[in-house]
Amino acid sequence: MNVQGQNTWLGRRCCLTLRKITAMSTTSSDNESNRMDWILFLVSTAIMIFMLIFVNEWFWLALPFSLTYLVKALRVM
Repeated sequence: MNVQGQNTWLGRRCCLTLRKITAMSTTSSDNESNRMDWILFLVSTAIMIFMLIFVNEWFWLALPFSLTYLVKALRVM
């Protein structure tokens, strides 16, 4: 494959990716997913606080869940 062919393939791939990104819309399933992420964040944070109070040497086990669902709820990831 020559350089021109690679540029064409890369251009097509970028165009397809941009179309997918622009085609994304906020639907009810997206809203439900976001709502579920907030619920899971609050539950995992409550579990983390509970673990911090009663078994403080193990609270870090709940930390990744809490932070992951916070990032997902804020739609950063």
